[in-house]
Amino acid sequence: MPVAASIIPFLLMAAGLLVVAVALAAARFGTERPRTERRQSPRATAARPVVVRHASGEARTFALDLSEGGILIAGPGGLSIGDTVTLTIAYDHQQPRTTDAVVVRHTPQGYVGLRFV
Repeated sequence: MPVAASIIPFLLMAAGLLVVAVALAAARFGTERPRTERRQSPRATAARPVVVRHASGEARTFALDLSEGGILIAGPGGLSIGDTVTLTIAYDHQQPRTTDAVVVRHTPQGYVGLRFV
């Protein structure tokens, strides 16, 4: 049996799998609903130290991004949506600022989104 004849079925199977994969990808990305932006103000990347005070205690973490309306922080665990916390945010060459915030979301990566109150 010639080599070309024995490889043709594998090439056809690979081409079929490629077509199916492309079709699945097109279906997945073509039907994804657009996200609506709910932020009222622009956000900026901010690697700033943050102290979170809650009824369960105090935790030191850092900010990932920051805006006029809220902040995204790394952890800490134990915060539930709706919890009110007090944040102390450190800024370069300025005094730290303290403000209250409400937990509004958790991300799959373990980050916590808070809205300033």
